[in-house]
Amino acid sequence: MKSCNHSFKSWFLATRPWSFSASAMPVIVTLSYLYYSSKVATNPLEMNWINGALAVVNIILLHAAGNLLSDYHDFKQGIDSNDSFGAKTITSGEFSATEIRNFGYFFLVLGIGLGSYLALTTGYHLWWIGGIGAFSALLYYMLKFNRLGDLCIFIAFGLLPPLGTAFVVTGKLLPITFLLSVPVGSLIVALLHSNNTRDIKRDTNAKINTFASTLGLKKSIFYYYFLVALPFIWVTAFFFLGDFPVLTLLVFLMAPNAEKCRSIMKSAKDNIENINFLDLKTANLQLCFSLILSISFLLSAYFTQQKIKKKCIST
Repeated sequence: MKSCNHSFKSWFLATRPWSFSASAMPVIVTLSYLYYSSKVATNPLEMNWINGALAVVNIILLHAAGNLLSDYHDFKQGIDSNDSFGAKTITSGEFSATEIRNFGYFFLVLGIGLGSYLALTTGYHLWWIGGIGAFSALLYYMLKFNRLGDLCIFIAFGLLPPLGTAFVVTGKLLPITFLLSVPVGSLIVALLHSNNTRDIKRDTNAKINTFASTLGLKKSIFYYYFLVALPFIWVTAFFFLGDFPVLTLLVFLMAPNAEKCRSIMKSAKDNIENINFLDLKTANLQLCFSLILSISFLLSAYFTQQKIKKKCIST
């Protein structure tokens, strides 16, 4: 099939756009936190919000590249077939493997180009931050096949986006952004892990060693429990330590959803097919948790400003 026969919609869906919240939300949470800090700090840093918007676009481009190249290599390794539960852009015959690979490289080049622009206009630190992100997209399949997929995803979607976003917005490396990395990054890894747990048998048959297949089903279930519980524990701990405002505890509105995800994962012991759609539910948990966390920072900034205004009026 020639690529010109594909519609724009088909090309768009091939990138798996429903997964982009996993990459965009760490950046959005960071931008919200930076806005909050700019309103409560005694000497706030100057913020470049246009660079912040470009950071959202950049990480989505790299995420699209990672999705496409991962689909290509999964097909080449024989992991994905027409009867598999995962992406079917190649196995269904809609796209050729070469088309998906080249489309992935297209997004990778765009991501590297935009990242290079941001690095040239901000500072050299972004070269190594963006470089690690780009290599993560390019080499993820290799790391995934050798038990390092979870670590790669946590670095690429948990650690780097807050650090890089803060740098392009403020021009400085802000270690405090690591506090944002764990709760959001943990849920992104949980999303990946739910997929890999579902595919343990298929990956084992294909001689692929993911972290889930190494752990085995029982330990993978408990590892998932840890990943979905950690964000709530983390936010609570840093609220009591004074680093997060009280409104961040609103994330507990998502505790029932986290418990539902945990319950679904538990049912994998009876039938692995019970978790076929757990990745979608985990993605929804990650999206909603991150949105609430972002909104809590924005609301905290607003209420702080109102308190300052009232104090000024009263004096």
